[in-house]
Amino acid sequence: MSVALTVLLLWAFMSVSRDTPTGQLLRRWMVDLPAKALNRLRRWHLMLGVGLIGLGCLLIWYGGNDGLRVASMTLPDMFSWFTTIEVSTYFDVLTALVAASLLTKVRSTWVVIETSLLRFWRRARGSASGSRRE
Repeated sequence: MSVALTVLLLWAFMSVSRDTPTGQLLRRWMVDLPAKALNRLRRWHLMLGVGLIGLGCLLIWYGGNDGLRVASMTLPDMFSWFTTIEVSTYFDVLTALVAASLLTKVRSTWVVIETSLLRFWRRARGSASGSRRE
């Protein structure tokens, strides 16, 4: 559940911060690289996957209840291997990505505010000094 939530949050951050370097990095990792990998798949990859799944189903069917028991005994071990990475690591990475995207947005916003204030200050100073000369 937490992995699915993390992926959904990363997709949301990617869609919100499109023009930032973090958004571009997320797009590269989550859209471009999987698309290239799926583009490299050939017909024999699909045949190999279907064959392996079919072989597993055949072994379960041939072994009767024993095959099903062996397959079901491996499921907890597989899930424990998938969950060996702590959930706090996902939240740390997520927090770092959010902070990086917010910092780039804040920094660019600050640059816009600073340049507009400087422009306004120069115009105000120029018009004030021009009225004194006249």
